[in-house]
Amino acid sequence: MNDNAVFPSRNPHAAAAPTETFAALFARSAADHPDAIALRHGARALSYRELDDQANRLAHYLRELGIDRETPVGLCLDRSPEQIIAMLAIFKAGGAYLPLDPDYPRERLAYILNDAMPATLLTRAALTEQLPVHWARVVELDTEQPTWQAQPDQALPLHDFPDQLAYLIYTSGSTGQPKGVAVTHRGIGALARAQSRRFGIAAGARVLQFASSSFDAAFSEVAMTLLSGACLVTAPAAELTPGAALADLLARQKISHLTLPPSALALMPDGGIPQDCGLIVAGEACPAAQVRRWSAGRTMLNAYGPTEATVCATMSGQMRDEAPADIGAPLPGVQAYVLDDALRSLPPGVEGELYLAGDGLARGYLGRPSLSAERFVANPFGPAGSRLYRSGDLARLRADGALDYLGRADEQLKLRGYRIEPGEIEHLLTQQAGVSQAVVRLREDLPGIKQLIAYVVSRAGLQADGAALRAALAEQLPDYMVPAAVVPLEHLPLTPNGKVDKQALPAPDFENADAGEARDWLEKTLAKLYAEVLGLSRVGLGPGFFDLGGDSISAILLVSRARAHGLQFSPQDVFDHPCIERLALRVRPVDADAAAGELPPPSAADLESIRARYPAVSAVLPLSPLQRGLLFHLLYDEGQSDVYLIQMGFQLDGPLDADKLRAAAEGLLQRHHHLRAAFSADGLEQPAQIVLERVETPWRELDLSAHQADEQQRALERLRADDYAAGVDPARAPLLRFTLVKLDAERHQLLWSFHHLLFDGWSVPVLLRELFALYRGDALPPAIPYRDYLAWLHTRDRDAAKRQWIKHLAGLEQPARLAPSASQSRQLPRNHNVTADPAVYAALERLARRQGLTLNTLLQAAWAILLARLSASDDVVFGVTVSGRPPELPGVERMVGLLINTVPLRLKLQPEETLTALLQRLQAQQAALIEHQHLSLAEIQQAAGLGDLFDTLLVFENYPIADDDRRVDDALSIGYLGGQGVDTSHYPLNLCAVPGPELELAGQPRQSKSSSAQRIPCLGAITRKDRKHVLRTGNDAQRTLDRRQSAGRQ
Repeated sequence: MNDNAVFPSRNPHAAAAPTETFAALFARSAADHPDAIALRHGARALSYRELDDQANRLAHYLRELGIDRETPVGLCLDRSPEQIIAMLAIFKAGGAYLPLDPDYPRERLAYILNDAMPATLLTRAALTEQLPVHWARVVELDTEQPTWQAQPDQALPLHDFPDQLAYLIYTSGSTGQPKGVAVTHRGIGALARAQSRRFGIAAGARVLQFASSSFDAAFSEVAMTLLSGACLVTAPAAELTPGAALADLLARQKISHLTLPPSALALMPDGGIPQDCGLIVAGEACPAAQVRRWSAGRTMLNAYGPTEATVCATMSGQMRDEAPADIGAPLPGVQAYVLDDALRSLPPGVEGELYLAGDGLARGYLGRPSLSAERFVANPFGPAGSRLYRSGDLARLRADGALDYLGRADEQLKLRGYRIEPGEIEHLLTQQAGVSQAVVRLREDLPGIKQLIAYVVSRAGLQADGAALRAALAEQLPDYMVPAAVVPLEHLPLTPNGKVDKQALPAPDFENADAGEARDWLEKTLAKLYAEVLGLSRVGLGPGFFDLGGDSISAILLVSRARAHGLQFSPQDVFDHPCIERLALRVRPVDADAAAGELPPPSAADLESIRARYPAVSAVLPLSPLQRGLLFHLLYDEGQSDVYLIQMGFQLDGPLDADKLRAAAEGLLQRHHHLRAAFSADGLEQPAQIVLERVETPWRELDLSAHQADEQQRALERLRADDYAAGVDPARAPLLRFTLVKLDAERHQLLWSFHHLLFDGWSVPVLLRELFALYRGDALPPAIPYRDYLAWLHTRDRDAAKRQWIKHLAGLEQPARLAPSASQSRQLPRNHNVTADPAVYAALERLARRQGLTLNTLLQAAWAILLARLSASDDVVFGVTVSGRPPELPGVERMVGLLINTVPLRLKLQPEETLTALLQRLQAQQAALIEHQHLSLAEIQQAAGLGDLFDTLLVFENYPIADDDRRVDDALSIGYLGGQGVDTSHYPLNLCAVPGPELELAGQPRQSKSSSAQRIPCLGAITRKDRKHVLRTGNDAQRTLDRRQSAGRQ
């Protein structure tokens, strides 16, 4: 073994400090410096005695809540003294802290909370609503301050076990999800002692906390300061922005010691760091230019260390501009080795992988034993049972015992001090529709300016949109992991041996990446969003949103995705100002407080009744407006003739693993808690959906492969009929079931039955995508909980909505009911389906675009005119189904649940009004009501005072479905076979329209002895003369509607 390769024999640093917990070490420091200032934040200052007392009080409170040895505690606070107090209190109570950056996307926070499962989460009231759904007990430090401040200020008995868990830090993971590094107390004392001594930190020093709490460097700053009797200075994030703001803070707070990543250091102005301020650079390689610029006349050290080795493993001596930067020698208690692939030590000057050992090694990765075993291996150079951490960094040993850092052995990147696994970003990109390949690279096209750039190759026949992909990543990743640009390529450049040639990847063209005639950042962003939502390559300032084919559904998508860019406007703004130039004037910054609120708890009596019937209750949720109506009809019909039971059939062609598909179906119920709900109103003050902790997924398999084709068909027909006739019991969860039928080795049918109470049509493609992603084993982001929507509903101003509906319905003299007797019928409606002539659909689409209208508006107007003719009234009202998806809710596009609602559409025909004027008035009228469409139909009808307002319903189905939804993998495809109950309702007359190259119309009139509905001709009986009339009048939108056309003639 080469002695030069094993640092303990040549370690220039002092011996390791005794191993104690952080709480014990801080107690000694506080006792040694009771009156010294420990913490400054602006004008606020706390002495060591005050800080210790505050932390002791909170520690007592945490102990009362059950926090004890190794209990994980979430810490979601912005930069403040309370963040430090809370961290100390967790240590004093014996717990392990889990930092949660409030600025992280909800999806990432949701994953971390679900993976770490903290018992308690410390935060403040203003941040609570930003958090995703979780199971931790929330302590709002500001709201509950009187309670915890009343606790004793004496220290709790110490849990002084160095090997107990200190904290969990989540870092980027190559498998598509971050991984939690579990770090113990054993290496903390040596870390603080070595850093403070090497950096010259003692009582009177002022150390800035620059790093984010979710980055382990933040703990290093705390430890080396508070364990040395020095003062830790914290500041709001805005004051820490590298540049003039940070320079001003350093001077104002008289900072004596500072740790910065080199990329942040490069942004500091000349003279921006006081000459007497010591500097540690860490987190990434430090360019020689920065050493030359900042090292003269000050202490400047280079620190190196992964999270898995308690922050810092090695540290250099004084950096000098004439010497190449090195990462120095290991700190006390740390051993460093440069090894080859067979774990053999390498001599000086030979490149190898850097391995670390010693007291500072983490336990491993939380809940990932295989990954832990891969990265933490047996140490052949140490005592039995000791381990090495395989850093993945390439290094070279110098003759003087120092280490040169040479980059990554794997693909991990470092940017602004953050470790980034490009595989995590690449994985998410390839999950996006239209992307077949993705590569992420760290570029430095301008000296000192490093940028993360992604390159994507589209699937055959599709065109990847870089802006859209970047926006999608921003919803799932922290800011530092979102590429500065996503560059579409026809193919990835390859080396002669077939690997991706990253050196040949082109630099992004930021100069010409504009959006047509858009002139500034805001217009360019809107243009890119228009193009993304509408599937266009580029959009200029001239055409309006609806001129380009937009509709109410895509308007909601536009608003939702604009929020990811920090832009806020409403769907009505899109209707009122569809051109980019005008819409830009309506854009506001995103209101950080606009999100879901809290749900009201059920009454004690209801909760007692529910628990008596359902022992394993996970949650009790209220019903949405439409859920209330559907449950009423289900209970009223006593489970018979249930028009809201839906059965869908799918053809699966290709090799299929039935066990994997069943496991994927079970995974859906685990992801979406409300799919495990039972529904009840019996004996309750308020009807409720009762989410159970666990349910068995109803799954049945049938093998018909031995039968002939005609026998298979008859068996399938019997199966579908029996399955539909079985219905559902709302009181028994879950209200869904699966049947898989094997026809031959590579042909299956999947029968999926569910009740509309669970989710709407928009949710179906979301669930199918997730079902087959789980089947493939793909990693999925956390589900967007349906309770977020229910909580949002609870915060709506219902009185304001009622006033708008009363105004909308004012003057309506009577309801519009075509078939009063049919509404009492228990028979299922008959289906009449027709596909419109493609020429008719094309003419309607041209008319809509030419007039800046949606196709939905055209169909609503046509339905209103038909009803006026049938009812002999110029003032008609009928039901319409609206998506109900509030774009201000993060991730609402991926939410599964029943968000749709049925509301009345009232249209008063004016005989001398042109068709164009009528259509534009109708669209403006409906746009004005969008923000009030959350009110239940029962409340709207009660406010109108006319009883049931209508008995006809128009449904315009336009869900976002990607082409990739039709393939499971390269060998397995999926096709929709149709079903029952998909387009039905309890109304006597229901028309469902599905847009597409051939407009599909489905009508369901109920049987009745005498009704106007019976006089409507069959939808299929559209003659050639009728088609010619549609094509001709579709180009003559200025003709007027006389009274005979609109109402009198039947």
